[in-house]
Amino acid sequence: MKGENLKVIGSESFAEKQKLTDLSVKGAATFHQDVEVKNFYILGRCKIEGHVKAEKFVNKGSCFVGSRLICDKFLNVGQGHIEEIHANAINSSGSLEMTRSILCKMFQSKGRLKVNGQLTGSYVSIETSAPSRINDITGEEEVIIRSGKSPLLNVMSFGKRKLTTYSISGNRVEIERTEAVRVCGEVVRIGEGCRVKEVFYTKELDVHPSSFVGASTHIQTRGR
Repeated sequence: MKGENLKVIGSESFAEKQKLTDLSVKGAATFHQDVEVKNFYILGRCKIEGHVKAEKFVNKGSCFVGSRLICDKFLNVGQGHIEEIHANAINSSGSLEMTRSILCKMFQSKGRLKVNGQLTGSYVSIETSAPSRINDITGEEEVIIRSGKSPLLNVMSFGKRKLTTYSISGNRVEIERTEAVRVCGEVVRIGEGCRVKEVFYTKELDVHPSSFVGASTHIQTRGR
């Protein structure tokens, strides 16, 4: 199916590798081999057992990718369970669960997030609206973690909007409602509701009175 368009409306299964221009799934589809496509749209349920390579990958339904997803833009407003993502820009406002890691330039998330490996990007922005967990977070330029502000969430659910991680590192790090073992950065701002075992910073550290920091170390950098 090289260079063709494919629309799945009912329930279909594909045993061979697919190479397409546009692929949309509005029903239920299973791909047992790799999928290479320019635009991939999911509105129903989709399972891909191989690798996926796409320019744009949009999930508004439920998707499972059992291997690596490589794309320029990834948009998730549904439920995604993916082994690994390599992308330029990622924007997720649904539920995203990673078996391994995420590597990207721009990362934005406003929903549930679970990453069993490392999240690495130049700019990382996470808004927690549900309990989330990431093993390690690296933002080469910036890491921002904020608690979601929703009028529908009551006081009892407020404490559950928390992100748990082992380590966070970046030039500039700003966090809220986060539990971490280690935080490292040039400028580090620990907002409300955080618990951090140790902080390493080179320029500036600010800690909200409601947060706990076990130890902080100011690392002196050598001048030229």
